[in-house]
Amino acid sequence: MSAFTRLSVNMNAETTEQLRRFALDKGLTYTEAVRRAVAIAAFIEGEYAAGRRIQSIDEAANRVSELVLT
Repeated sequence: MSAFTRLSVNMNAETTEQLRRFALDKGLTYTEAVRRAVAIAAFIEGEYAAGRRIQSIDEAANRVSELVLT
């Protein structure tokens, strides 16, 4: 049994460009970029499931933003 599963994914042009840019900026393959994106999504969902919030803090502007998912 293989340790990996091959997937075929259909994406619109905007999502494809975001993935390409993310991978390029981080020096990642598309596979690793998708793996990281899934890990981030799982982390965020887990935090919400545990009743926690995700916030971004801009200390220079003294501003806190909260990620809201619907």
